[in-house]
Amino acid sequence: MSSQASKTGPDMIRVETIPVVPGAAGASCARILAGAARAAILGMGSLVVIAACPPAHAGEKCPDNFAAPVQVVAVDGFGDLALADGSIVRLAGLSASGGDAAELRRTAALREAALGRDAVLARAETGKDRYGRSAALVRIADQTTTLQAALLSEGLALARPEPGYLGCMDALLAAEAPARRGRRGLWAELPVAARDEASAGARVGQFTILAGRVLSVGNGKQVDYLNFGPVWRQDSTVRLGKPVRAALAQAGVPLESLSGQWLAVRGVVVEAGGPAIDVRWIEQLELVGAR
Repeated sequence: MSSQASKTGPDMIRVETIPVVPGAAGASCARILAGAARAAILGMGSLVVIAACPPAHAGEKCPDNFAAPVQVVAVDGFGDLALADGSIVRLAGLSASGGDAAELRRTAALREAALGRDAVLARAETGKDRYGRSAALVRIADQTTTLQAALLSEGLALARPEPGYLGCMDALLAAEAPARRGRRGLWAELPVAARDEASAGARVGQFTILAGRVLSVGNGKQVDYLNFGPVWRQDSTVRLGKPVRAALAQAGVPLESLSGQWLAVRGVVVEAGGPAIDVRWIEQLELVGAR
């Protein structure tokens, strides 16, 4: 963590997550944020409350078609599972961020939990990736908790929206919450202050979480922008496709209303004249209600 991010100041973020009932109307976000603001007035202003807006894909079902058990015969250094039936499985809905040390801890935890044991898998119809892996929710056969939830609860991975599993985000964020509150694992350095361009820029190519106050909203023909600083060529930016604007409006959060709001965004940081994250789904965004 950079020296700036480790100090207590205007961009130091401490978070507490308030869950939103799945499928609730967009107004739920406004009600929760208003309640958080009242809490700040009552002396809780040092607490950042984050409420995940109702997902654009609230009607998408999280896969629960767990199939017959199959043995896990290997866990590679990337955390992928090799199964006795010859298939390679990637844990859906997770980002394996955090560098070499975090990768070693994550792999060790997976090997301890899964290697040599029977697992049951639930898959969406997303096919295989270019490495021949299929994505799945994975649960050891005699347990009720998925491997995803186990890793998230210890801060060994981050919840990541992806096609076919967007309906799982509420559960994944809930599993993530204990590590987030306790600043365990990856959360010892997250979220990264969006106005700390050096720290944000150091994460180019990595999945991470940036948080800060949106200074302005910009509109283009194909892409909208949330600017965290006044100089878009060097400050952190969120880039949103037009479908995201429509999804936000449907959720009761017009894009323009985000100006002046505190926001956390998760995704891969890219270099675009400054650190930027491209948003494809509103599940990547979290409104910050009090600080």
